[in-house]
Amino acid sequence: MKKFKISYIETMVSYQCNLSCIGCSNFCDYPHKGYENWETNEANIEQWAKIIEPEVFGIMGGEPLLNPELEKWIYGIRKYFPKTTILLMTNGTLLKNNSYIIDVLLNNSPSSIFITLQREREDINNFVEQYINESKKRFIRKEIYQPLLDKEYILLDKRKFSIQIHETDKFIKRYRGYGINIYPYNSCSQEEAYELCIDRPILYKHQLYRCGKIPLLKETLKLTGQILDRETNNIWKECLDYRGLKCIDNESLMEEFFSKLHVSESVCKTCPSKK
Repeated sequence: MKKFKISYIETMVSYQCNLSCIGCSNFCDYPHKGYENWETNEANIEQWAKIIEPEVFGIMGGEPLLNPELEKWIYGIRKYFPKTTILLMTNGTLLKNNSYIIDVLLNNSPSSIFITLQREREDINNFVEQYINESKKRFIRKEIYQPLLDKEYILLDKRKFSIQIHETDKFIKRYRGYGINIYPYNSCSQEEAYELCIDRPILYKHQLYRCGKIPLLKETLKLTGQILDRETNNIWKECLDYRGLKCIDNESLMEEFFSKLHVSESVCKTCPSKK
C-alpha cells in the first residue's frame, strides 16, 4: 500500500482540561474526562505510520500536560515518525511545573511547543523567557502578530525547535446553543464554512477524521443526554453518520478520504460560515 503525504495530523492524549473556556473547539467546557495510555495506542500508531507521512504531528487535548504518559507519547511518535515535526499544543498553565517536557521535545526535534494563552498571562510569558535565559541556548525571538501566532522563539541550533505563543480570548464556536441544547448552524454555503474553519485531521480512538468536531460532538451529545433524542439524531445526521477511516481499510477508501481533506464536504455546513 502506498503512503499518503499530509501536511498535518493531530491526536488527543487528554480529554479533560484545567480550564473550561466557553466555545472551546474541543468541547472542553463540557465534563470530558480521562487520558490515553501510550501502550494501548502504540500498535495502532505503528500501523498508521505505514500509511501516512505527516509533516507535523500535533499532540493536544484537553490539556496534554494532564496526561502522566505524555513523555511516552513524544518518544513513541518520534519512534514511528522519525522525520515528522512533533507539535505540543498547551494552554501553558501547567508548563512551569512540568518544564522537563520542553527538554523532552527539544531532544526529540524537529519539534515545537504551541502555547495558547486564553487571556493575558504575563506569568507564562515570563516563564518562557526565564527558561530560555537559564537554558543558555541560543534562541532568537520573533514578533509575528499573525492570526494564529504572536511571538516565536527559534533555537539557533542544528536541532529544529521553537516555542510559539498565541494570545487569544476568542473562539469560533462551532455550534448553536449550549448545554443540553446543541444545534448545528446549517450554513447555506459549505464552501464558506470550510474557508473559515481552522480545524485539521484528527486521529481519534484509532480512527482518522477530517476534523475533531465530528467524533467529539458525538461524545458531547452523550454527556448531555441529547444523543437520545430522535430530533437531535436527525439534525446532526451529517456528523453522526460520518465514517472515520481505519488503518485496516482498503486503498480505495483511503484514496477517497485523503482526496477530500482539502475541499469542503456536506458535514462542513454544520459549522458557521461567518465569524
